[in-house]
Amino acid sequence: MRKLTAAQIKVKHELATELQTLTKTIQGSIDDFNAHLTNLSEQLVPMTERYNELVQAANTFIQSVHEGQEAFIGDKTDRWSDSDAGTVYTDWADEWTLELEELTMDLPDTLDDIEREDAELLQELPNQA
Repeated sequence: MRKLTAAQIKVKHELATELQTLTKTIQGSIDDFNAHLTNLSEQLVPMTERYNELVQAANTFIQSVHEGQEAFIGDKTDRWSDSDAGTVYTDWADEWTLELEELTMDLPDTLDDIEREDAELLQELPNQA
């Protein structure tokens, strides 16, 4: 075969055209995806910061309550500490040693542009030797 037939040239052109069109469509979808991702990320950052401020405030509150409990226990006698009331109170105070963790998120990256030249490469293939 020394050259492409008219039918083969037509198929080559149709494939190249469809590849080019689909490349633009995919890139448009990538651009939309990235815009939405950026928008959502910008919304999540201040919410996460506020959440972590609340966690810090809660931890300060928990620590304050526990310090009060420890002071109360410290003022009691060993006899009280060994009693049922002392045990119940100590168990309750032990539950207040909780420390909440701040929220961390690994937000996804945006998608890279596809930068494909397949349509051009196909179209540039010679039709004859």
